[in-house]
Amino acid sequence: METVTFILEGQMIHEDHTGAHGELEAGDVQFMTAGGGVMHSEMPGPRGVHSLQLWLNLPAAKKMTPARYGDQRASDAALVIGEGYEARLYAGELGGQTRAHGSLWPLALMDLRLEAGATLALPLKAGWRGFLLVLEGEAQVGAGSDAVKADQHAWAHAAEADDVLPVSARTPVRALFYAAPVIDEPVVAHGPFVMNTVDEIRQALLDYQTGRLTAVRG
Repeated sequence: METVTFILEGQMIHEDHTGAHGELEAGDVQFMTAGGGVMHSEMPGPRGVHSLQLWLNLPAAKKMTPARYGDQRASDAALVIGEGYEARLYAGELGGQTRAHGSLWPLALMDLRLEAGATLALPLKAGWRGFLLVLEGEAQVGAGSDAVKADQHAWAHAAEADDVLPVSARTPVRALFYAAPVIDEPVVAHGPFVMNTVDEIRQALLDYQTGRLTAVRG
């Protein structure tokens, strides 16, 4: 699996079992591939931290990928400005701009701010599923749906053709949009481990207990 950590406020300090170390500030994103195994610490900095973390599944063929991570700074995101809205594009496509995903599995990630009454069509590729998480305000998401308020989310799925997810702000809105291709495989989760079968979970626990999880492998 992978994690996508978005820092809303404050500062997060992270390090892993190899001794790698870094700091994330508000607006920064960390893409981490746990893959075949990583021991990773995430702690608040002196100012505290408010963060959101998405767990991004990997297909079975990529589950044992060597661990890696990369920090993406807020200043590296593309700024997309339209009528009544502003978006920071961390991964994906919007308004004629593109950003490569820092994750192993393809991902779109946008930080959106809309004025009251503004509308925005979010692109959704064929075979992708996405969701809009409203952080502040109230928005109409999709056609004929109920209003989505702060701390609520709305899902969308483009099955066979590219599509868009329409968003209309009823009040000033801040929201995050995530989307990724559907994997469509069995999923079994236990603690920090996300695998395809119960036997694979048992093996992951055994690897952790015996120290093999973070051992150097040839």
